[in-house]
Amino acid sequence: MLSPGDLQRLVEIITEEVMTAQRRAASAPAQCSCHAVLYDCCPDRIRGVLDAGASRIGLHASGGAAGGVAGMIDHTLLKPDATRQDIEILCREAAQFHFATVCVNPGWVALCARLLRGSGVGRGLIE
Repeated sequence: MLSPGDLQRLVEIITEEVMTAQRRAASAPAQCSCHAVLYDCCPDRIRGVLDAGASRIGLHASGGAAGGVAGMIDHTLLKPDATRQDIEILCREAAQFHFATVCVNPGWVALCARLLRGSGVGRGLIE
């Protein structure tokens, strides 16, 4: 359990990251120069959040690896109009990069369970 001070610091770090991302959004490269992964997934950019006590990080399903922190990321696709192909890609990426879980809408859970069986990727469900 985080102390109130640690929780406040985590909120400050996340706020700083969001504000920095908004300022850089127009000019940010597609990939970071240090790890060649998606800029939003760069381990150096999110290290402060992890150091402040985060045990999991959400990542929108936009493709790409997440470096050394992939096992802490919930690879998520909750669009109501997601297709079977979208879900298959999500699961393939999760298995390839060893994400912690995939989070999908309830109608896709059975498909994900089949696709991820034996991969080591967990499954999350948001209802």
